[in-house]
Amino acid sequence: MRDLAFERGYDKNFGNSLVSVIHEDNIGSIKVALHNGMSLESDYIDSTITDRFLVYSINRKTWEQIKKD
Repeated sequence: MRDLAFERGYDKNFGNSLVSVIHEDNIGSIKVALHNGMSLESDYIDSTITDRFLVYSINRKTWEQIKKD
């Protein structure tokens, strides 16, 4: 999905970045985000359910570098 999103230019509406918002307990999804070259940008607590979420992102420049390697 990461490659498809960049190839189709979906990132251009969001500052040339893709983000993934993951619940802190979802270790599998965190591993996928890291494997896909994403880095942890921030975290936040959803005040309606008091759960913590992590925000991972990757920008077009990083993606292009990964694709070269």
